[in-house]
Amino acid sequence: MSRRNRIYGSCAAILLALAVSLPASAAAKLAPISGQLSKPGYTLIALADSGKASSVRVKHAKFKLRPPAKLVTLHLRAPDGVYAGPVVVGTGEAG
Repeated sequence: MSRRNRIYGSCAAILLALAVSLPASAAAKLAPISGQLSKPGYTLIALADSGKASSVRVKHAKFKLRPPAKLVTLHLRAPDGVYAGPVVVGTGEAG
């Protein structure tokens, strides 16, 4: 299995909806996005359709990130700087 397939396999994803970003004052009041990745060392990026972004390096599995807009897409960058794909949002329950 190639390195890229392993990254996509461990970091499978779903995109969140995009929307017009809010003014900076409103964006500062948005609730943070929090969760847990299967592997630490990745950078999580929240990207608004306006091009504004915020990011956090996930040093341990858990993360908390304040988004730049009400609706964003979430993306991962691997520790070596390679794009690792969009982020999966789920309950963790097998279906």
